[in-house]
Amino acid sequence: MHTVAVGHPGKGTRPFRGRAWRAAMLGCVFATMLMVPLGIRVANVARGVKAPVSIYLPAYEASREREPFNPDPISDLARLQPGYVVIGDSMAGRIDASRLGQLSGRPVAPLLQAGSGSAYWYLALKNWVVASGIRPRAVFVFFRDTNLTDALFRLSPWSLDHVAFEREDELNHVVAMRAGTAAHRLELAVEHVYQGELARQWAEPAVLQWPARVLIASRMQGWSSSTG
Repeated sequence: MHTVAVGHPGKGTRPFRGRAWRAAMLGCVFATMLMVPLGIRVANVARGVKAPVSIYLPAYEASREREPFNPDPISDLARLQPGYVVIGDSMAGRIDASRLGQLSGRPVAPLLQAGSGSAYWYLALKNWVVASGIRPRAVFVFFRDTNLTDALFRLSPWSLDHVAFEREDELNHVVAMRAGTAAHRLELAVEHVYQGELARQWAEPAVLQWPARVLIASRMQGWSSSTG
């Protein structure tokens, strides 16, 4: 005699119950968190905004729109033919270039940028002073504390852009050795995928200008109604 076990339809084990169900829901939440920000890339594409192919410090920052290189100091230095060049931040302004020129009998060229660091000083020396072809008797680099050897100090795009070429491999290599932490690499990877900074460059001005546009349009409409 054969015995056949028949399960009750209401007593069966439901799929995704307990831990499996919670794990599936948690996975859906994480997937949503990762996928939703991709809408930022879609918005960039819709506006025709494209990330630049490269930037001169890829080890430190994601691709972005940069300010153009400023070649004017090269021609200025070539024309002045200074005997001495002073490079530094605003503190280097303590050196009286005019008085030094009087004492030395040679012109002095100050290349100063407030709030700058060693990256700026290096690029100013390489891309302006050396590129100009001048042969000064000395180049003074004015610095405080350990700023001269701190490659990550004041890597500000607003100052470096004007003195950096399209590629700065030596500087990027030095920066990479000091900024190549796991956290920083993750930050760059997130920006590369989601392009949040690229979106901010066009979204922020639009948001800030929106109240003014609404207010002006409202006043213009009111003025038209009163004159009509």
